[in-house]
Formats: sequence, structure tokens, C-alpha cells
Amino acid sequence: MLFAHGRRSRRPLLALLPAALVAALLAPGLGSMSSAQPAPTALRPAQAVSPDRGERAEQALAAVEAALDEKGTARAAGGAATELTLLLRDLAVDAAALPPADQRRARDLLARPTSSGPDSYGNPHYGKLRNGKPRPVGRLCGENVCVHWVETGQHKVKHDGRVKTTPAWVRRNLTELEYVHSTYVAAGYRPVLPDGAKGGDGRADIYLANVGVAGMYGYCTTDQEIPRDGPAAVWAYCVLDNDFSRREFRTNTPLGNMKVTAAHEYFHAVQFAHDIREDGWFMEATATWAEDELYDDVNDNLNYLPSSPLREPAVPLDTFAGTFQYGEWIFFRFLTERLTEAEGGMPTLVRDMWAKAAGTAENARGQYSLEAIRATLAERGVDFDEAFGAFADANRHPKDSYSEAVENSYPSAKAGRFDTQRRWFTTKLQHLTSASKSVKPTRSSTQLKLVFDLVAPGQGAFAVVSVYPSPADGSAETQPVVLDAEGDATLTLPFSKAEVSRVDVTLVNGSTRMRCRTRGDFSCGGTPSDDRVPARFKATIS
Repeated sequence: MLFAHGRRSRRPLLALLPAALVAALLAPGLGSMSSAQPAPTALRPAQAVSPDRGERAEQALAAVEAALDEKGTARAAGGAATELTLLLRDLAVDAAALPPADQRRARDLLARPTSSGPDSYGNPHYGKLRNGKPRPVGRLCGENVCVHWVETGQHKVKHDGRVKTTPAWVRRNLTELEYVHSTYVAAGYRPVLPDGAKGGDGRADIYLANVGVAGMYGYCTTDQEIPRDGPAAVWAYCVLDNDFSRREFRTNTPLGNMKVTAAHEYFHAVQFAHDIREDGWFMEATATWAEDELYDDVNDNLNYLPSSPLREPAVPLDTFAGTFQYGEWIFFRFLTERLTEAEGGMPTLVRDMWAKAAGTAENARGQYSLEAIRATLAERGVDFDEAFGAFADANRHPKDSYSEAVENSYPSAKAGRFDTQRRWFTTKLQHLTSASKSVKPTRSSTQLKLVFDLVAPGQGAFAVVSVYPSPADGSAETQPVVLDAEGDATLTLPFSKAEVSRVDVTLVNGSTRMRCRTRGDFSCGGTPSDDRVPARFKATIS
């Protein structure tokens, strides 16, 4: 149940939901994933693309070059804030729309480290020896993955004292990557697509290089020509830092950083096998979620919680800016702690979302992120608005709501901003945001009457009330507010100071309605249909 704990829970159920919702949440019937993979098609000539695509391509090229500049964003930000994967993704998707000279620059940026392209910060190429011969490249393969490396030059992997043997660090990379690959496939995700003989054969290729000097852990991209129309399932290759030295990465151990980077970046390669064009926020949020599913003890993803929906409820869930998209992993953790059915050691929920997002022969574009999320929840009998409302409320009391919140010191959501007029607390909510207000009893109070005036539920309106006991050391009792067709409701609660320390009222805009492909900043490149939606409630204490 969405108002309760999940698979790692240590506490009892917080509150009861309406019987119909409880039954729906417990109903069977998971979505299944097809193993069929759409075949890549040939790229259309550059002159066939629209002017908008050409502009996007120029912007993508400029963004990648800025991120890779020695004094550019990637180096200054010092890490995943400017992860290269999605910048290169944008370039790969629209590269054919560039003029010929710029296409050559794009090919260099998208090329593998084994190519003869120019070497620069964060854009590694193994290069040549002083005698002009290509630098020798090692290749170690497992059943599904090949790791490539060099032993000289700035991208070298150091030996551990034994010469003429494969460095131990290379062997450990391969071990972890084979584990990552096998886990994702066992969980039902599409495998990384074969790339012919690009890296020697069709197995997934991972290159070790010194990208830490540019403040990056690693990245994945593709050197496949991507069709302008139709399914966009493409192969990928990845680059991981060559040593994760403590000099360049000051949090976690080198091995811990390698593990979560392998899980995160390889999940991007898996995403490319579904739909390389999918919404960036969804790609980064689920990749960050996946790394924690595979390597729960590393906890690198905790670094993103201060800039996340857990802490910043007034920022839309599908925001892609700064590091916020990484912090959005907490939404998928909230869901999978409650909808716990698993396969291959991972919850099936996110897998089924990606199955719906993938393009198919029948639906070339697939569903965009919010459509896929809403549809996957609906298959499980869960209404997205109610789920998002439960999430918004949970973030006000994370210690009661997340299995690892206590040991990992999760922050809690900030209170909302309200205008007060004649006892009405009024706010305007962006899509996929919430605002909360605490109401405290007086010495003589016995009852709290709450009157809600929201928009119609079809526009995403939802409200949740949590009652905190007195003394304030127990779990909050939470209940959704049942709105009528016009978005109104009245709720009366006991409000004695001896029994209640405070009541939190959370107003929610769970709307996922988008005007897609309007060059907006949110899901499906769209503009929200329900932003700045008015919401208010009145609190009467007696």
C-alpha cells in the first residue's frame, strides 16, 4: 500500500487506505515485457531533416564541446552534474542534421577511445606511441562484456606489480560488469544491442580511460547512425574512469565508485536498447535508482537527496536541471518499496515502465516517461495522482516512510508557501509538485475542521493529511482526503494537545497532462497543461 512501508520496512503500517484502493494495490496482473527488439534502420540524409532538428543539433554540438573544454562545465562542476551521457545522446540523435564540417566534429566526439580522433579532457582517445604506431590496446572479455584498456599514456591502467599479465583492476571491472549485465537481463530488461565488430565482436564494449581528470565518473554513448523516424533502439559503448583515484574522487572508495558507475552507466546502455530518445529526467532518475538496487551499500545516490523531490517539493518531478534529475531516483524508490514484486533480484515496476517507453513496430515512439509510469501503475491498480500524493506526504516524514531513512539521515520536504486570507491558506502549484502546512493545537483545542477547495481531480488535484502524535516520537497517521467531483472536501479531526502534536496538510498537483513536442522543458519536450493551479484549505480550531 502506498501509505505504508515496503520491502525493507522495519515499521508497521501507518494508516489505512480506502478499501477500493487497498484492493487495487493488492490486485495481481503485472505488465509483461516483449523480448522482440526493433531493428535499427538507415539514417535519412541530412537535407531531409526539419529546421528545428538542425538547430537542436547545433545546440547539442556546442553543449558537448563546452562540457569537454578544459575550463568548461564538466571540470568546474566536478562530476555527475554534467554527466556526458545525455549530452552525447542529444548529439548522436541529431548529428545527421549538421553541416558536413560539423558532422566530422560530431563523429570525433562520438568516437571510441580506440579511434584516431583528438584526445582532450573527458573525450579520451588512446592515441599513438612516439614512433607513430597505434598504442597497444588490451581486450579482456567475458560472456557478455569486453573491457578495453591501455598500459601507457595518460589513460593507462597501472599494473599491480606483475608484468605481462592483465591488470587486476581490469579483471575486477570485467567481473562487476558481467554481474551488472547478468542482473539486468535476469530482471527482464533488454540486453545491450550488439554492435557488429565495432569493438572486436558483438559483445558490449567498455573502455577504461582517465575521464576523472575532467571531473567525470564515466559515460555511455553510441556510434550508430540513428534513424530520424521509427524505433530508436541502438547499441552503446561505455567509458569508465581508469582508476577512480582518491585524488579525483574524494567520496567512497575507488572500488565503490567503480561499482555504482558501472551499474549507472550500463543501465544507460540498456536504456539505449529500449529508446535512446526517452526523456532525460527518466533516464537519469532510473539509472541512479538502478545503481542503488545493485550496490545498496555504496550509497553514492544519497549525495543527490538535498536537491531532490524529497527536499524540494515545489520543483516539478520531471525537471532536468543541475543535479535534480539524479535526486529524482527517490520517487522510484518510494514506489518500489511498496510495489515489491521482483524478478532476477530487482523490482519489476521500473522494468515494465521501460518496456512501455520502448518503441515497437506498432508504436514507433513508444510511450513517453509520464505515460509509461502512469500506465504501469494503472496495471497494478494504482492511480498515479494518489501515488504522487502519497509520495508528497511521505517526504514530510521520511523516517516513517522509507526503509533506509533513519540510518542514512534522509532530509525532509520543506513546508510550502501559502498566502493567508481569512483563515484560508492559498497557494498555486506547478505540475507534479506539492505544498505542505503544519497546523498545531492550542491548549484548549479539541477539534480541527479542514475545508478543502481544489480544482477537479481530473486536473491532478489531491490532498493528504498526516496526524503526528503527542509526544512527537511516534509514527504519523496518514490518510488521503476524498475530494468530490469539484475538488472540495471537509474533514474533522480530534485535536487535543495531549494527543496531537501537529497536523500536516499537503496539497498536491499530480497532473501529467502535457502538450508534447512544443520545445518545452519537461517530459516529451512539452509544456504542462496544468501549471500554477490554485489550491487552498481552511483550518478552524475549536
